[in-house]
Amino acid sequence: MSDKRGPAELVAKTHPREATDNATVAGESDEERQRHDVLSPVHDELKRMPLWWVLEVLPMIKSWQNENGEWQRGLQVNFGRARRIVSTEEPTLHISVKQRMEAGIGYQPKAKTLKGIKHAKWTE
Repeated sequence: MSDKRGPAELVAKTHPREATDNATVAGESDEERQRHDVLSPVHDELKRMPLWWVLEVLPMIKSWQNENGEWQRGLQVNFGRARRIVSTEEPTLHISVKQRMEAGIGYQPKAKTLKGIKHAKWTE
């Protein structure tokens, strides 16, 4: 992003569409749309729609590969915890995650990785 304004100025900027509206505003550039998306409030579906908690407390079958590449299976109850990215490689995440982390709004992803989110590969 080439904008030289600070995070507070970007957040203070009024926007002609709501955070939940995915429609493109006439004349809005891709950079403006992405800035708006990065600075939009985080949507926590477990708070917004408590019915999702039913799935968080039901035991689910989880499959994963161990260090030797062998498949394992087991039961897991999530209880709203952050998911773990257990790949030994760096995870590939959307660039908007990095932009949101660097925007000065206190965003930190809840997902856990072996090397940490800052070591991710970023993609558009």
